[in-house]
Amino acid sequence: MKKFILIFLSIFFIFIISSCNDNQKDNNEENSNGNNNNQEEIITTNKTLVAYFSQTNNTKKIADYIIEIEDADELRILPKIEYTAEDLVYYDETSRSWLEQNDENARPEIKNSKIDLTNYDVIYLGYPIWYGYAPKIIYSFLDDYKDSLAGKKIVPFCTSGSTNIKNSVDELMKLNNEVMWFKGMRFADSSSKEDVESWINNMIGLREEKTIYDIKMRISGIDINFDIENNESTLDLLEKLKKKDITISANRYGGFEQVGPLGLTLKSNDVQMTTSPGDIVLYSSNQICIFFGSNSWRYTLLGHINLSATELTNLLNKELVSIQFYLA
Repeated sequence: MKKFILIFLSIFFIFIISSCNDNQKDNNEENSNGNNNNQEEIITTNKTLVAYFSQTNNTKKIADYIIEIEDADELRILPKIEYTAEDLVYYDETSRSWLEQNDENARPEIKNSKIDLTNYDVIYLGYPIWYGYAPKIIYSFLDDYKDSLAGKKIVPFCTSGSTNIKNSVDELMKLNNEVMWFKGMRFADSSSKEDVESWINNMIGLREEKTIYDIKMRISGIDINFDIENNESTLDLLEKLKKKDITISANRYGGFEQVGPLGLTLKSNDVQMTTSPGDIVLYSSNQICIFFGSNSWRYTLLGHINLSATELTNLLNKELVSIQFYLA
């Protein structure tokens, strides 16, 4: 009898221990799944990161397409204090989103722990358009990672029914001029994976060792900061500059521009336009014009010098100037 009781108790305790182990396994798996959904820990396996903020998952859909196409890592930017439906009531001047978007100093705190960006060369940065611009949590991201982003390529993308991405990117660029900004793209709710893939495949300068953003310019020995266009002409100019610097002897013409021969031919896509002071254009595929005034003609826009009208006039309103393009 005693032997029977001992055998029974042994079987009972084995059953209890086995059940405890199974419960522990279930808890570990649940915790593991929770950690996989937490964007704070990222194992870097690629050189491309897709960082994005998405409140209604429209931006997430585009981000998922990019992640799949580029085989990229993902960082979903999460607010420490989540947005409620009341926070997002459009044009309610008491709502959180309205107050943040109209406060230039607003920087909503990010929930995610900071990650190491060292191994990333390209960062896609996605967001919805709120009141014409990026949500202020994107400003927080750029501020938090300001030093880590230096020298990297940032490709913005946004989701919006109709608002262009340009104004939002112009504002974001002011936060960090140490990165190579791409012009970016707006996507609608109906945008497909094919739309996103076509945009990526046709993006000029994303993968080259040297990019159009390495093109520098001097005028009469003075280094000039300018915004460069992302098109076939500037890419062709980049290829020419890989071989040698280009120096142009330019002459004042018409009281509104400096114009001079390149000494070579670039690809062009001329359109009728009215230039603004500071515009750099390609004329007839083989001449460079830089405007301190305005003119209407068929040109290919190459870039724009961000100087005041007075500064441009003082720099360019001369009989002769020397223009040099070179690679950094």
